[in-house]
Amino acid sequence: MHAVVIGAGVIGSSIALQLKRLGHDVTVVERNSAAGMGSTSASSAVVRFNYSTFDAVALSWESYFLWKEFKELIDGTNSYSNNPLSNSQDHYAHLEDRGYVMLDVPVLSNDKTMALFDRAGIPYEIWDSNTLKKRMVGIDAGRYWPNKPVKSDEFFNEATEELGAIFSKHGGYVSDPLLAAQNFAAAAKREGVSFKFRKAVIGIEKKDGRVSGVRLSDFDSQSKKVLDTGSEVITADVIVNVAGPWSTLINQMAGAGSDFTMELRPLRAEVHQISTPKDILPGPIMGDLDLGTYVRSGPGGITLVGGTEPECDVLEWVEPDKVDEVNMTRTVEVFESKPTVLLEDFQQLKFLPPQLE
Repeated sequence: MHAVVIGAGVIGSSIALQLKRLGHDVTVVERNSAAGMGSTSASSAVVRFNYSTFDAVALSWESYFLWKEFKELIDGTNSYSNNPLSNSQDHYAHLEDRGYVMLDVPVLSNDKTMALFDRAGIPYEIWDSNTLKKRMVGIDAGRYWPNKPVKSDEFFNEATEELGAIFSKHGGYVSDPLLAAQNFAAAAKREGVSFKFRKAVIGIEKKDGRVSGVRLSDFDSQSKKVLDTGSEVITADVIVNVAGPWSTLINQMAGAGSDFTMELRPLRAEVHQISTPKDILPGPIMGDLDLGTYVRSGPGGITLVGGTEPECDVLEWVEPDKVDEVNMTRTVEVFESKPTVLLEDFQQLKFLPPQLE
């Protein structure tokens, strides 16, 4: 079987590697100049298990153990491949196994989460507010629900109650998602996967009611334009669409999606990097739906602050044909709001620059 994988992000590159290891011929098509240069490179790369369905919980739990053995997975040792090669690459991404704590919030049932964790065999602890304050030094355990815009007067109202959390000692984040994608791609190349970079899919070929290949054209990732240099067709028995925010356009080319029970559109979101003392948050990643944010530390003395799409925020949904027009620069408005939420969580964090306080 010949499979064409559209997209060389961390998902596409890993799929390509595993398909090859299963004995299939694989070609990966990517419009950028290297693996992981799309949305993968902007990922917070969080590994967690707090999902609302058992399938998602079980999948994330299984993937956790693969991230723990990432070097072996890439090298193909420990029976991961019939073509193993120790130390096959100079650098490897790795899992920062720090645990994950999710603060209580009315819309997320701890009972349901515990039932899913129990079914999957995931160890966890239930923390009351006193335990939360001991384990997350400096945190304000006040309950501020419902979410409020940072620029509203209500955002700074004093809390009248405190909240607890559910904690898993497992989970964390991948040290470098871009490197992880390139690790997967390099391993796939070593085992015989063909990569076609700077190529855009401009059409899906069909035969007898099934997809039969992809039509490609050269692509300039700087101008984000398809070049008028002709086209080529790659035949395929199977096409795997992992094109990230462009995947809806691929579906439309294939005539897929009309029977989907949900609409698929990209969402523009910002994650902000704040300079902080190294490992100021050495413990677990924190998800705080009460305030609508999540926080994790990073290498070299940085802290990443992202949002959880709270109802009080305006969500920037993007039309599928407008993805290349999206502003990829972080905005001042969101940059000012995320650190403010972080300060609400950790009121002792006076290390932040004055313009962020």
